[in-house]
Amino acid sequence: MTPIAPIPPVDEALKALASGSGAAPPAVAPELRQQFESLMQRPTDAAPPPAGPNALAAVIQNQQSDIDQVQAGAQKFLDDAPNMSSMEIVTSGMALSHSLAMVNMKMQVATSLTQGSNKSLQTLLKNQ
Repeated sequence: MTPIAPIPPVDEALKALASGSGAAPPAVAPELRQQFESLMQRPTDAAPPPAGPNALAAVIQNQQSDIDQVQAGAQKFLDDAPNMSSMEIVTSGMALSHSLAMVNMKMQVATSLTQGSNKSLQTLLKNQ
């Protein structure tokens, strides 16, 4: 089995990088540099924040609906348990446990993301 030969242009570029004799990037024209600096110093009109719920409010609303569903499922389980067979009780209990675990995991993820973004924002403000 013969190895595949390297592609010539890549091989030449790697040699140029290793020897340090690679071509320098082209110089930027002074008028382009001046235009860029004038654009950077011009005040920008920031777009207004979108009207409607922000991402955190949407997460909280979704979590609340999930919690409400689990609570309704638990209440239904308690109401129906006296009329269920042992197999139905085990099956319903497992389904309820699964739902509760999923809501708990979503809450943990949302809490971690919120705490992480809070720490990032604090660090950003501290560095300003």
